Amino acid sequence: MARANVQRDEYKLAEMALDQLILENLRFPQFQQIYFLRIIVAVGEGEKQKKPKMEHSIIPK
Repeated sequence: MARANVQRDEYKLAEMALDQLILENLRFPQFQQIYFLRIIVAVGEGEKQKKPKMEHSIIPK
């Protein structure tokens, strides 16, 4: 579910889905995938927050 949310740029939903996972019973490849999804979500949220500021900025000449 989190992977699909990341692909649709819905980072808040992906983060909520990742928070609901129980990490105790996971194998290493699954844990690694969740780790990388968390990185992608963090970067995506950062880019999403930067984007509106850049669109409205005016560069003086």
